[in-house]
Formats: sequence, structure tokens, C-alpha cells
Amino acid sequence: MEHCRFVWQANGTQQKVDVISTEERDTRLKDGFRYLPIIVEPPNIRLLAATEYFHRAARLIDVGDGPSEFASEAVVNLAKVLEALWPGDPSRDAIRSGLEGIGVVPSLIEGVFIPCELLRSNLDAAHVGLAMLRFEERAKLQSFLDGVLVHFRQLLRQLIEGVGSGNMVINPYVSERRDNDDLEKFFSQLP
Repeated sequence: MEHCRFVWQANGTQQKVDVISTEERDTRLKDGFRYLPIIVEPPNIRLLAATEYFHRAARLIDVGDGPSEFASEAVVNLAKVLEALWPGDPSRDAIRSGLEGIGVVPSLIEGVFIPCELLRSNLDAAHVGLAMLRFEERAKLQSFLDGVLVHFRQLLRQLIEGVGSGNMVINPYVSERRDNDDLEKFFSQLP
């Protein structure tokens, strides 16, 4: 009879919600409706994409049966938030420059945002990864993800408010689709 190893762990969690008053809730709702037209304007399509990637990451972190069930997929989406806002090659340099340009402190850049880029390439979501994380590594990943969403939420809020007030501009977006590209060919072959 073969033996298999089963690992499930929870090593403490942090609160993932903001405790706010009724007035703050109402203000946030009003701001959301006020900023919605700005987010969906074509020049701000990168901001819209970033908010969608953030939403996916937050949902993946919250719905997993264990603390790291969807961790790698969440990290991919957090990295996409940054790459949508600040495209470039190499991506880490473009992201650093973009974050510095809006005044994000170096400790957050290197301690929160850039690690998402590093993890994206090394966890098993973007690439096949058969090596399992050790207990200590899982605990650190869980702790990192428990605390990272608040920083991404603050970043997006800062950008949305900055674009809304006219103090910030998002990098222009040029469509990546071309006539007769691989996607068009694929979909044309489907019934």
C-alpha cells in the first residue's frame, strides 16, 4: 500500500476587512460611483484592468479551503495589477519606477509589491511547479498574503483619486490585438 503525505496548515491569520463607520461606508459608496466613469474611460483602461486583477486576487485569497489553496493564482493576479499599470521590460524596473513616481516608499516597493513579481515566476500558477513548499515557507506565504491586500487597495485608491482629480495620468494603452491574430483564428474555427 502506498502512503501519501497530506498537509494542511493555518498559522494564524490577520483581519482582512476595514472596520468603518456608517458615514465612512456611505462616503466610500459615493466615491465609488463618482470614480466609476473615470475608471472606464478608454485612456484609463490600465486602471480598470488593474482593479479587475485586484478583485480576482482578493477573491482567490478569501475563498480557498486552506490558507494557500489559491495563493499562487492570487499572486499572479497581484503581479498583473502592477504590470497592467506599469508595463515595461524588464517589468520589475518599470514597476519600481512607476511606484516611485507616485511617491510609494521604497520599503513598500521592495517589501510588498516587487515580491509579488518574484513569487509570480516561482510558484506553481504561472509555470508547472512540482516542488512543495516547506511548512515554514507556507506560513510565510500565508502571512505575506494576509497583509498584502491592504497595500494594493491603498495603491489603487491613490491612483483612482489621483486620476479623478487630474493629478495623475495612467500610461496610455495601445491595443495588443491585430487583425487575424491567433485568438481570431482560434475563435473562427469554433462552431
